[in-house]
Amino acid sequence: MSLLPQRSRWDDVGDPIEDGFVGTMLEWAWRQPELRRAVRKAYRLADEVGTESVRGQFFDVVHMWLEGRRFVIIAKAARVSIDDLLGVYTGAVGFVLQTLVEQAIALLERLVESEGSGVSEAVRVFPEHLRFGVPTEGARILAVHGLRHRSAVVELGHVVTQLGVVEDRSTLFGGVRQILLREPEEWRSRLGALVFERTLQDVS
Repeated sequence: MSLLPQRSRWDDVGDPIEDGFVGTMLEWAWRQPELRRAVRKAYRLADEVGTESVRGQFFDVVHMWLEGRRFVIIAKAARVSIDDLLGVYTGAVGFVLQTLVEQAIALLERLVESEGSGVSEAVRVFPEHLRFGVPTEGARILAVHGLRHRSAVVELGHVVTQLGVVEDRSTLFGGVRQILLREPEEWRSRLGALVFERTLQDVS
């Protein structure tokens, strides 16, 4: 498997969105023909234009997605329209890259275990961080449990991570509800009235 030798160890990754690890995953994925084809199509590159011309921007988009930034912020930073960014996300990040990573991590885990070692929890959950576009453990668990709005997942995820993540859905959502109701005006301001109300409904 081509991913296996990209690191000397896979059990020493402490943070699923640390730059070194994410960089390794992106460099490996970039060498896969299906991703290059998806990137070419998503960016609508002319036949004579190589995909290397957008490699840096594509990597930046993925890093910002993993950091939990909103699409409008990513588009501004990447200097593309929101429509073009959404095309890149849906055409290359949201399916092709995610599928490649999920399959590769599953295979990597089996191969590493067959050699008597293992992968860290950060490596194991990286596909979920990539799928949901979240930077923290708390945000990942909230997203897995079905909290709908990504902006709320990201913002509340920071608080949940600091307080301690609880895996049980009812306990976790009960704690989030208390957080929201303890300072409702602050959270309404941070999330926006509509997202605040819908998030409150989700955790009730």
